[in-house]
Amino acid sequence: MAQACALLSTWTGIELRGSAPRRVGEFLSMRAEHLGYASTMDYVAFLKTQSPTAPEPQQLTNLVTNGLTCFWRDTPQLNALGTVFAEIGRARARAGNPRPINVWCAGCSTGEEAYTVAMIGVDQGVAIHVLGTDINTESLNHAHCGVYGDWSLRRTDPVHHSRYFERVADGQWAITQSLSERVEFRRHNILSPAPLPPDGGKWDVILCRNVLIYFSERAMQTVMRLFAERIQADGYLLLGSSEQLHTGNLAEELVPFRAARQGGGFVYRLRRTPPGSTVGFALTKPSATPTPQIHTPAIGASFPSAYSRSYSPNHSTSLEEVTSDIGFQPNSQEAAEHLLESAIEHLAKGRMEAALACCEASASYDPFVPENYCLMGYMLGREGAFSQALATYRKALFLEPFNWIAALESGRIYMRIQDPTRARRALRQALEGLHSGHPLSPGMTRLGAAMSHAMTDASSAETFAMQSIERLRGNKFLD
Repeated sequence: MAQACALLSTWTGIELRGSAPRRVGEFLSMRAEHLGYASTMDYVAFLKTQSPTAPEPQQLTNLVTNGLTCFWRDTPQLNALGTVFAEIGRARARAGNPRPINVWCAGCSTGEEAYTVAMIGVDQGVAIHVLGTDINTESLNHAHCGVYGDWSLRRTDPVHHSRYFERVADGQWAITQSLSERVEFRRHNILSPAPLPPDGGKWDVILCRNVLIYFSERAMQTVMRLFAERIQADGYLLLGSSEQLHTGNLAEELVPFRAARQGGGFVYRLRRTPPGSTVGFALTKPSATPTPQIHTPAIGASFPSAYSRSYSPNHSTSLEEVTSDIGFQPNSQEAAEHLLESAIEHLAKGRMEAALACCEASASYDPFVPENYCLMGYMLGREGAFSQALATYRKALFLEPFNWIAALESGRIYMRIQDPTRARRALRQALEGLHSGHPLSPGMTRLGAAMSHAMTDASSAETFAMQSIERLRGNKFLD
């Protein structure tokens, strides 16, 4: 287990906390048996021979990297970014420099952040090129496709919605070509040397939001060094609102950035950049606000959708950021289980965003709990975020191939989006799970009660799957 956890940390930088390694042992045993290895040690020995981009390591990487996001997330930092773009744009106009602003979104997940950054650039009237990178191949496939559901656009104001999205199906929206031309995506591990912008120089702005909170201290130092090597001398680094670079007593060369401004939005500059030439904020001093506890995320906070030049300094960050910054717990398994219970409570009260935030935070503590991904997939599916729901169900099935609820719900989504080939495959996997003799885990059985719109009765599920497979042969679809 220790070797496997160390290997995952080497590949991704993510530190498996507390008691999560106990579940790693269960997972290793399952994968060893599934792939025909005599023991878990043989399976781990196989992993050590593989490149991080080989199929099995990549599946593991996709499992432990979270990707819950949306457009216009974390408004204070987006306001800071807009001010940065305006400052750079004015400076280049004075110098007669037509070079576009090069922005790197490191850990871009499914692409919403990179496209939002491009929108802000257009709003500010600057030429811009955005590179979005991620280690998760499923997330990148979604980003390349550029089609999103209503849930991903929930914070997008009507002006940006009409300007940058085209309706392609009921509740599905595609990024316009004029915006997509400003954005590209690549697979990249931020523990490796940074990519180059198109002109071969350095990045004007680097965003790495809600990524480092999962990293070990050593991995964070590596990332900071790599960022420092590839950012312009007067460039800007933006993290999430809930993140800070805790330098402590570390040597300056290990954390080569300094905070340029604290407040409702903030940025980091290279330490060698002379102070006094930073972005400006016309803000009053924000009042002190206590950090919400993980078991009671704040509900009812407003989430402004659009970029604006001014904002309230008392603005609460989004629930995803609040519940992701959960700090140290002596027993991470208990923290993960408690967050999952909180998610169920929020779901029962209709607090979908809070429930999803708790699921994501739970997965950051223990990424090897299939029930967590089933609940997350169910909620995303209910909100019309079908691509994200399917990716999350795949995580559940990677952990538990006989989980027929996850397979059946995947099949129902594929039928709804009219993909008969994948629908049949998912429904067959559901039947295999139903006929395997492997009972659902007690946690999954209990979770079924919360998934009121899912098909959780085994007899009804079997009938539905068999009838649906037969009808799909005739290319007919069921809701």
